Amino acid sequence: GGADGGADGPFSRALAGAVSRRLEEAEAAKVAGDPSWWKIREATLLAVGTVDDFIVDTERALAERGVHATFSAPGFLKLVLDADLGGEDGTRGSAGSRPPFLLGRALWVAARLAPGASPAAATA
Repeated sequence: GGADGGADGPFSRALAGAVSRRLEEAEAAKVAGDPSWWKIREATLLAVGTVDDFIVDTERALAERGVHATFSAPGFLKLVLDADLGGEDGTRGSAGSRPPFLLGRALWVAARLAPGASPAAATA
């Protein structure tokens, strides 16, 4: 554990901060009516998915020590499932308003982070 130095490490903290900023930026662009809002979100999902092994391994190592990770794979997975694969208001069915490429990326990142999800999440 601690592959990036320290209990949670600078990489995990930087990742959590960058992901949060980009998701907020994408949401602000969406609210402002920018038709390209989803590209920021998709790029964020891509970035998270490319470091999935690190995220899952670090979180497991920290959990073994009773430490919560700054960047939570299950937490991010829930966010993706609710926001990108669920409905705008938390219900299913309005996914048609999202660009197909974003939906595909959301499915991809969900699959990449699935090993870090709790067993209860698999039946949700």
